[in-house]
Amino acid sequence: MQLPVLDNAAAREVAGNRSIHLLTEEAFIRQHRPGGRLYTNSENAIGWITERLGDNELARGIRRFKDKHLFRRELAGLYPEFIFREVRPEDLGRVDPETLVFPLILKPSVGFFSRGVYRVNNRRDWTRALEQIGRRVPEPDGSYPREVLDDSRYLMEAYIEGQEYAVDAYFDDRGEPVILNILHHAFSTDEDVSDRVYTTGARVMEEAMEGCVRLLGQMNTLWGLRNFPLHMEVRIDGNQLVPIEINPMRFAGWCTTDLAWHAYGINVYEHFFAQLRPDWPAILEATGDRLYSIVVLDRPAERTAKDPGQLDVERLLTRFDHPLEFRPVDAGTYGVYGFLFTETRENNRAELDWILRADLREFLKTVAGIVWDGPTGCDRNGKREIPR
Repeated sequence: MQLPVLDNAAAREVAGNRSIHLLTEEAFIRQHRPGGRLYTNSENAIGWITERLGDNELARGIRRFKDKHLFRRELAGLYPEFIFREVRPEDLGRVDPETLVFPLILKPSVGFFSRGVYRVNNRRDWTRALEQIGRRVPEPDGSYPREVLDDSRYLMEAYIEGQEYAVDAYFDDRGEPVILNILHHAFSTDEDVSDRVYTTGARVMEEAMEGCVRLLGQMNTLWGLRNFPLHMEVRIDGNQLVPIEINPMRFAGWCTTDLAWHAYGINVYEHFFAQLRPDWPAILEATGDRLYSIVVLDRPAERTAKDPGQLDVERLLTRFDHPLEFRPVDAGTYGVYGFLFTETRENNRAELDWILRADLREFLKTVAGIVWDGPTGCDRNGKREIPR
């Protein structure tokens, strides 16, 4: 589309030999206009946006979503009975567990990728969570800026019952919500807070579409955002839909938004910049009973950054009927081996149930002292297409 891209080291590395419309920082700032369409592939850019583009409606929208405590305060009128409280880590030990309503969720007020999230069911869980927080090792330098992950403040909030969904959407130039994909986030147990499997399909979309459009519309009557991309997480329990959080300026992170392309042929970036609306009735009719999933292949807890082990990708793929694509990640740095896209028939959900609970240790080939950088056969972008 030859959209203007901020010229920096990351953009040049991704561009490679391709022709990309790069703009210097000065030119990019000069060309950007309030209310214009701006997207970042990573929340790491949020600091640059708020520092260089000024304290405007865009910056206020970003802060509203990234600060989970502020987000709860602003939605208190829509959910007056929802209980939440912000506490600094050094004050957590002073909280009297007798005053808490279990179950609850304890998490950083500014967070990402379920880092530092605890489900607390009782006083014993509360004590265990505080012990783990006290032992937490800071993130490696440069992995995530404080605008993305900041555990200097923690949010305690009521546990939200129901099925969890992740939603990619944007507010168009009139402030109306446009849904680009909805994924069901499966968990292996009630205590599970991981990100192993996300699935979309006609049934998933139909279960959540109407409620999500209505909620986003209600929110934007408060905020009046325009040309704003977002990734929302919600829980639905019967007729009740409660937002967990909204991540600004991007769709689902770490490859996940590309599931819309595998499932529905939707290029989410083109839809946002060109203000396109998916024809959902026609798309879902054509989808039939096929399910599309992304599987996050996370590093087992006992594996270290220096010795993450090597994932036997080929053997793992034999457990799936129709794998579509595998994208490797540096497990030593980021804690995951890669992302797998799959297509599954509704009557074969067993493979999704299996990987949701699978212990990846059985697929590791340990290479002590070596950080594995992906399977052989990947192109220079680390992308491995699997023939259909």
